Amino acid sequence: MALAERPASVAGDREATTVLHVGGLLYAGEKAIVEGALTHRPGVVAVDANPVAQTATVTFDRNQTSVEELRRWVEEWRLPLRRSVRARARVRPASAGGI
Repeated sequence: MALAERPASVAGDREATTVLHVGGLLYAGEKAIVEGALTHRPGVVAVDANPVAQTATVTFDRNQTSVEELRRWVEEWRLPLRRSVRARARVRPASAGGI
């Protein structure tokens, strides 16, 4: 069941904040990856990812991007990241072999 995203709240004339569902993207160790990727999107001012809730609170410049554009980008980014996570899970480090 998908988490409903909260509508953007306005923080001044240009900035707005919204909470996006990033389920399937966010693991505790990947908080910084999700925050970094979203922060580099045009118009994004700040990101606070929550691995437990599987959400990212995003503050953005409404003149440069929109909730719809951010949501679309998260959906497009989700599949390649899931593949990457699955691939890393299959690769296990070689045993030291009793050294």
